[in-house]
Amino acid sequence: MGDRTGQAAFSTDNPRVATVAADGTVTPVGNGLATLSATVEGRVARVSVSVEDAGRDEPWSFRNHVLPS
Repeated sequence: MGDRTGQAAFSTDNPRVATVAADGTVTPVGNGLATLSATVEGRVARVSVSVEDAGRDEPWSFRNHVLPS
């Protein structure tokens, strides 16, 4: 079957918590719960996400933002 990301349509049931770009990139927006969906040829996959501390400012660090994990 392979990777079908390019054919999927993405959506969220709560855009105040998380948004989903056309390429599937998820961006947290605010605290709370949301369900994300990916649809390909009428088949739907769903996942629940929880966003916490969305407003917290995370300090930049070389170790966390540049080095591979």
